[in-house]
Amino acid sequence: MSRKAAADTSFPALTLEGSLISSAMISAIHALDADEQDPDSYGIRQGLSLRDELSASFRVAQAHFDKFAKLEQPGRPAAIRFVDGMLKEAFGFADLSQPNSFVSLVAGGDRVPVVVVPPTDELDKVSGSLSTDRRKSAAFALQDYLNDREEALWGLASNGVVIRLMRDNASLTRPAFIEANLAQIFENDDIASFAVLWLLIHRSRFGKAETPASDCALERWRDAGAREGEAARDRLAGQVEEALRILGSGFLEANPELRADLISGKIGLTTWFNELLKLVYRLIFLMVAEDRNLLHPENVKLDAREAYASGFGLAYLRSLAIRRSAWDRHYDRFEGMKVVFGALSHGEPRLGLPALGGLFASGQMPDLRSAKLPNHAFMGALFQLGWLRQDGALVPVNWRAMETEELGSVYESLLELQPQLSDDGRKLRFATEAAEMVGNQRKTTGSYYTPDSLVQALLDTALDPVLDDTEAEADDPAKALLKLSVIDPACGSGHFLLAAARRIATRLARIRAEGTPALADFRHALRDVARCCIHGVDRNPMAVELTKVALWIETVDPGLPLGFFDAQIRCGDALLGVFDLKVLEDGIPDAAYKPLTGDDKDTAKYYKKANQDTTKGQGGFDFGTGQAAMPAIKPLALDFSGFRDLPEDTVEQIGAKAARFKELRKGQTFVRAKAAADLYVSAFLLPKVGGAPAGASARTVPTTEELWMALNQGKMRQAMVDAPKAARNARAFHWPLEFPDVMQRGGFDVVVGNPPWDILQQEDGSSSELADRLKEVFKFKPYDALSGRRDLYKLFLCRLPDLLKPDGVSGLLVPVGYLVEEDCTGLRHRLWENGTIEKIAHFQNAKHAFFSRVHASYRFSIIEYKKSKREEHWFSYTITDPTFILTEDLGVSLRGKPFEEYLASGAFGELHKDINGLRAHQSILAAPAYAPSLRFGLTAEWHATTHKTFAISHDNPNARPVGKNRDIHQFNDNFADASFFVSSRDADLRAQEKGVLLDEDRSRILIRDIARNDDTVTLISCLTNKKLSSYDTPAVQITGLRADSISREAAYLLLGYLNSRIADFIIRPFVDKHIKGYVLRRVPVPQIDTDSPKAKAVIQIASQLNDLGSDAGSQVLWDVPRGKELLRNLDVVVADWLGINQADCAVVFREFPHLYDELLVVA
Repeated sequence: MSRKAAADTSFPALTLEGSLISSAMISAIHALDADEQDPDSYGIRQGLSLRDELSASFRVAQAHFDKFAKLEQPGRPAAIRFVDGMLKEAFGFADLSQPNSFVSLVAGGDRVPVVVVPPTDELDKVSGSLSTDRRKSAAFALQDYLNDREEALWGLASNGVVIRLMRDNASLTRPAFIEANLAQIFENDDIASFAVLWLLIHRSRFGKAETPASDCALERWRDAGAREGEAARDRLAGQVEEALRILGSGFLEANPELRADLISGKIGLTTWFNELLKLVYRLIFLMVAEDRNLLHPENVKLDAREAYASGFGLAYLRSLAIRRSAWDRHYDRFEGMKVVFGALSHGEPRLGLPALGGLFASGQMPDLRSAKLPNHAFMGALFQLGWLRQDGALVPVNWRAMETEELGSVYESLLELQPQLSDDGRKLRFATEAAEMVGNQRKTTGSYYTPDSLVQALLDTALDPVLDDTEAEADDPAKALLKLSVIDPACGSGHFLLAAARRIATRLARIRAEGTPALADFRHALRDVARCCIHGVDRNPMAVELTKVALWIETVDPGLPLGFFDAQIRCGDALLGVFDLKVLEDGIPDAAYKPLTGDDKDTAKYYKKANQDTTKGQGGFDFGTGQAAMPAIKPLALDFSGFRDLPEDTVEQIGAKAARFKELRKGQTFVRAKAAADLYVSAFLLPKVGGAPAGASARTVPTTEELWMALNQGKMRQAMVDAPKAARNARAFHWPLEFPDVMQRGGFDVVVGNPPWDILQQEDGSSSELADRLKEVFKFKPYDALSGRRDLYKLFLCRLPDLLKPDGVSGLLVPVGYLVEEDCTGLRHRLWENGTIEKIAHFQNAKHAFFSRVHASYRFSIIEYKKSKREEHWFSYTITDPTFILTEDLGVSLRGKPFEEYLASGAFGELHKDINGLRAHQSILAAPAYAPSLRFGLTAEWHATTHKTFAISHDNPNARPVGKNRDIHQFNDNFADASFFVSSRDADLRAQEKGVLLDEDRSRILIRDIARNDDTVTLISCLTNKKLSSYDTPAVQITGLRADSISREAAYLLLGYLNSRIADFIIRPFVDKHIKGYVLRRVPVPQIDTDSPKAKAVIQIASQLNDLGSDAGSQVLWDVPRGKELLRNLDVVVADWLGINQADCAVVFREFPHLYDELLVVA
């Protein structure tokens, strides 16, 4: 019995290319199930329904077309008249006008451009009617217009026979549009297709004039479709996981020898699982290539195409997969697929299949090549890969429309799986989520699919200026573009690299074609760009393979083999390894022998002394000159440069290039430098145990002597042979050896990517001792710029200046911690000293707008960094809208001293809403009422976990409650009940020990730790003698106070100040997710003079609020009677006490609408 497949909604006159608006959204629009489809939103006259208007509009448009179709050889003017009349009378374009340019018609000012050419000119072919000096097609001209203008995002192109809806699209290598064949619609009375067209391109869909271009129904539908697509990708990712499980279990069931080898460990489980992944990669490549009609060269005969399609093609097999009868226990389906794999490895004329090599090169799946697979497993897997459930029915996966980056997001999730065998070895399973987080191949944090809007915004700011300069300054722009080097040092599935390659290829194709390139020109250009410009690194070998698969899918060119990417997409830890070979000349630093957990101190001491003896010239190795000879890298760089120019037009040429790559890596210079670099890293990673060796020949941990011996003589003592494995197992990556030609030129032109956001930690199978040793490595330059936690993205930022050549540019998507955290001060200065932070765009994941699986409060940024000095720096306000377009008015520019002050202070977490906010912040900090000698700080007396041995029962008469975040609010120490209690005696001792600031009643000021700079209130404090401080509710300290305690009046003065909107406004730019001591230090301490009349006013209101808060319970004060009034009065008297002017107060108060409903406008 076959499974029920959904009948496709038939729109025969429509063509959907790419993912402009998802097909599911098109169906919803046709069914009037999408948002903004009521009659009013279309401007329908009262008493008429949408269906009535559609019917009338069809007849009007048909009459216009019939009149146009009767013309003999109509030219461009006639076509313009037809399109003008049809759009005005049938599609609501009442504001259509004719500008004097190649754009034939515009609506809404410049909002909706319409390009029209004669019926004899296809939209993608050059039209002489548009330009005399530069050849253009209608589609190309419209795309250029949309890409160049912020006021236009969507537009139309037509030749009178077809009409095409297009959008701003930085890449022309993967066109995206919706096209309607008007002749087919009106000659066949195809009302269904017309209805979709009308609902899509009605004037109301493009938005109102003088509003942002993104404020329109089309953009919101596109965004909604993208969100639905994300949900579909998540479902597909689950089905791909199930397909892997079915395939793995099928192989285990049918191949007892394979099963026995896996159980015994003869075949590694991870190795075998990676072969399964490669099998899935091959299947997905074939589905995409078939759906995009890119598998067969154009000259393949029809009988060969039919032979492939009818017996071997995946389209045919996918159609069978919905029939249960095809899920039998025979083995012929996978055997037939082996034939296809072999044909794509060497070529098979009878099936019309070219020799592709690459992904299909022989020898890549040794354990699956001879294995059997029952049809029920193979067809079950194809069913999971080829079909999705939608509204209770089955729909085929649209591989043609799915972007390659989306495929990458689906398959990158596979790298998170940890394979396991069932107890009897007959089933493949995956570890539970908890175990997966410990042992997967790629940690889930930071590996989420990056929304395309963020990728494109990053490339807008980082890559496009480089391309502009390259084209403008070069005598041969095409050659200059192909000399650019772009890298993603944590490439994952290759999303950023693909997007960058498309942009470069778009420009290259235009230059080569001297005007309008055809789609084939784009494919050729993209193939060349991927081969010459694109580089990537990832420490996961299957992520590297995934990036290559993505590049192969995107650059497949019918009749040509898959490109050779082994030299450009490399496996390794981009952070660990030798970056500058000059360190080999200096030898291994003594810090490599610092005893760590598990080390023997005497052994470590021996190796440290042996290393010192060598560097002082007292070792046993004689260099003659007494110095290490540096490897000659320049010749190696020249060899690599020449190697990259080798042709790739046949499988034989690909093979020759692969052989040359291996030959280069076997040369004496490379081998010696690689061995020395591995020894350098291994010296840090190897445990120092076993006691002092009998002599130098018995050493197992490298010293500088062994390093120089390998470097100069190519020799290694027998006991030292296994030492380099420590570096290799840790996947140390030596940049001058992996990319010698690029690094010889000074580095990369562009660095892009979204490096992992997680913390440095060991992987499955690695010991905690190794993790400790890795952390020790990351304390050396350039990582010593960090003084605290080693988040991976911060380590990448430390390395960033070294990766870039002079004037090179980077664009990275990273959390905002590097901008606001005190332990990143050195990192900020390292970036500033070596270049310029040119732009920072701030984002918040509000309503999960960007990352569905990341918390809504999470903040991140796009940082554009250039390795040269510049005076002006641009910073955006926080962006929460995923349809954003980065424009100058979304932020502020800083120059000179203000920028340097902000850099030093780390005040980049949240810029204010406009330049007035920035100026008010600076003005308030310059107020005269502060005490420069005093500094706020925080201290924590207790921690519920660390101090759990001190815990006592809450009903003990001596019990003192310890505060937690949820326990307090402004002026309220009883916002929620405490859950941790200690004795009064212990409490007094800890308060004295920790230096808590107490008033005369033994009360302390507590601060709520968890905070965000867009909360209703960021800075929350209370005065209490009931609760004690903890790590998430710390107590205030003031450095510089002579007295051990303060008066009650002084406590009220400080409490009123800290709970005022003034202090909140001051601290907000420095807050990410917590208020730590270094954050509170950003708030200046006021002069504590309780006798002044202005200070007394603050004390009086703070006392009243404190009394009010003690009875508020779980209510916030602005919801308590008189609370809102008192809080506003507090702000007024605090501002008066500090000497803050009215204009600055107005800017402050508008940030807090819960108190100030009527926002003051500052001119």
